[in-house]
Amino acid sequence: RAKQFVDELGIWSPEPSNVFLFPEPDPLFYERMPWNAETIAARLSALAALAQSRGIRSSNQAPVVVTSTRALMQKTIPPADLLAGVRVLHRGAEDVQLTELLSSLVTLGYEYATVVDAPGAFSRRGGILDIWPPSSAKPVRVEFVGDEIASLRSFDPVTQRSTEEREALTIVPASEVLPGRGPEVARQVAEWDLETT
Repeated sequence: RAKQFVDELGIWSPEPSNVFLFPEPDPLFYERMPWNAETIAARLSALAALAQSRGIRSSNQAPVVVTSTRALMQKTIPPADLLAGVRVLHRGAEDVQLTELLSSLVTLGYEYATVVDAPGAFSRRGGILDIWPPSSAKPVRVEFVGDEIASLRSFDPVTQRSTEEREALTIVPASEVLPGRGPEVARQVAEWDLETT
């Protein structure tokens, strides 16, 4: 019903791109199964829209998020971590180090792929970075000349051909559980007292 409601709101809304579905994962709470990639992308897209509406987003209209009780019961990324992980790349920026950017993508949950054809993936070929943030409808090709971003272009994930120039790209976390939190979680688990009395 939530999906149907989102479709109907998209028809009546003056800004259909501002209507988001925050879906529930297919597995139940106790099931150890991977989530569907589309579910992950939709949840992160809705979270990114909410985070960006708190000052990053240029749109005057607040996002509309439709969800269910079960979707809200699933723990997600804390707002502070989500906001801390947001990074905006601008065409012409001259102080972006590609190696540092690649390292930060891994800590934000992005996965390396030979070809970027799904949200949450990135690829590098020389000075060209292909990335697909979950908050973006299409992947983006970032071309570097040294530490300068020479161009930002959306591209078709099927044909891999560029479709349009962009002035900026907002990168948001690609996972609701950030790998960069691993050492901190391991330390907290080590402090647990698991002795039975």
